Amino acid sequence: MTSEERTLEELLREILRLNYDKPKICDLVNEGILSVQVNKVMKAFENDSEVFPQGNEIKYWNKVNIRNWADSIKGTEITKNPEFLEEMIAVLKRTNFLYCKHNLRITQVLAILLFVSPNEQGRLLQISTGEGKTTICAMLASIKVLQGENVDIITSSPILAKRDAEERESFYKILGISCGSNEGEDYSLSIVDGRNGIQLETNKNCYFKNIVYGNVSEFQFDWLKHEYKKIGTKGNRGFGVVIVDEVDTMIIDDCSRSARLTGELAGFEYLNPVFCGVANELTRLSKRIIWTEENLIYLDGEFKEEGEELILEEEIKCYEINNWYEFISEYLTEFTINIIKKRKIELPDFLRDFCLKSVEEFVKSAIEIDYESTGIVQENETFSDGLHQFLQIKHGLKLTPESVATSFVSNMGYFKKYGAKIYGLTGTIGSKEDQDMLSSIYTVDFGFMPTYKAKKFKELEGIVTSNKNAWIMEVVSNIKQEGERGRAVLVICETIDNVKTIYDILIEVYSTRKIRLYSRNDNDECSAVKERVNSGDVIIATNLAGRGTDIKTSFSVEKNGGLHVIVTFLPSNSRVEKQAFGRTARQGAKGTAQLIINKIYTENKLNTTGIL
Repeated sequence: MTSEERTLEELLREILRLNYDKPKICDLVNEGILSVQVNKVMKAFENDSEVFPQGNEIKYWNKVNIRNWADSIKGTEITKNPEFLEEMIAVLKRTNFLYCKHNLRITQVLAILLFVSPNEQGRLLQISTGEGKTTICAMLASIKVLQGENVDIITSSPILAKRDAEERESFYKILGISCGSNEGEDYSLSIVDGRNGIQLETNKNCYFKNIVYGNVSEFQFDWLKHEYKKIGTKGNRGFGVVIVDEVDTMIIDDCSRSARLTGELAGFEYLNPVFCGVANELTRLSKRIIWTEENLIYLDGEFKEEGEELILEEEIKCYEINNWYEFISEYLTEFTINIIKKRKIELPDFLRDFCLKSVEEFVKSAIEIDYESTGIVQENETFSDGLHQFLQIKHGLKLTPESVATSFVSNMGYFKKYGAKIYGLTGTIGSKEDQDMLSSIYTVDFGFMPTYKAKKFKELEGIVTSNKNAWIMEVVSNIKQEGERGRAVLVICETIDNVKTIYDILIEVYSTRKIRLYSRNDNDECSAVKERVNSGDVIIATNLAGRGTDIKTSFSVEKNGGLHVIVTFLPSNSRVEKQAFGRTARQGAKGTAQLIINKIYTENKLNTTGIL
């Protein structure tokens, strides 16, 4: 323990302060239970196993000792005895050291104890970014597997799932525990004697392992295929224990999202001309909407742009737009209804009424953007209400017919299948209202963990710029200023286009060799956040970098104030902002963060004016 790290007594006081309204957790502290358990873990670490001795203190065990011990206890009743818990954690402490040469922190031991304390409910813990949540996940998963459970670990993105499974595989191997990721197409065929006779099953091999990492949609689709297509995707694996990393994303922000298996219906290919017509009109319309320094206008007629000046024809009409979304939506709705009713596009009679009833959904799909998924490549997903077709049109792909859902499951419905065996970790658990909502849906309670070191984070006053150009120049100026001070900078953007825009301007005034991009998860840009950042380094990213990313800083960066984070858009809620800001000042390091946003764009996105 370094001088900066909090002592056990200090941490217990912080747990009481943070959980003053959580009587179960307060009782564990006030009755001395947590303190005794931590000391028992440390004592067990200094002694040989009381149940399956290996001839040496646990702190000196090698991989063979650990494997012999794990093979002896796995799935036995002793693992469920509360008196044996401290020895299990002590062995995992030694396993972690052999895996990565790092000792468990007291905060990590405390978190594990809070998760596995006697409780008729699951538990969600708020653990700050940089406090080793991935390690805590692995420890908790190992305990549950040793107790005879299968464990699903759900992460916020497929790239994190694959990364964590690959990185932790050697840790689990020491314990004789198998793990894998459900990303990819690793299948095997098996013949089973079913109710309807001999049948062929297509099993996904990862589900025969003790621990499976994946993002929630992959788990959902595999379950749907197993349950409704009856192809045996999950073999005999049911719903055991689930550990949800970044739990707020899945069960708060995305609780209503669903995974759907779809099928094509005959004749739906006749809708494609409607989608093309709407997309073309949206493109034409967008070219006539101009951002000025003070407002947004629609130009109904011919015009030219020369530099920053507009050359208008005499008969052109100009309309000020108060709300971009409402204007586009109303215009396209009227346009779509018109081309259908006036038969400008020929449709079979059975589709005409369907199309008229679906106009609002089609228009919404044409103009809305899912910013939360920016940069995440979703290879096998199909979207409804015309969204899939509009994406195909945008990217110049062959149009496929609109499809309909044959079976589906929402995030909420899926997580409820785990019952009281839900465990979750996040840096931002949400407000009291969020907690009350979750308690009414799932069998869970909540807790808050302190950091193992005092935070050295400072939030700088946000900047609101008057227009897009001013916004870009403010971001670039801010990057340049912090870089010249010897710091590293992480810039988090809402869209891939914004990443490119800022990059194109920045390279005119900044060294290109110092700039890294991380805008999507399917190319080599992932390496941008894996390598340590040095003084002057800049990472320009989408919100892919805003969650679950640990950016290592050099000594020189820390000496000059640490990593500086710029968020270039207004986050959808305080948890998204906190996660983004949490990329800096991790594990006792220094850091600052700041919002820099475009006033006109933000107010149009919020459908309001004059609030910024």
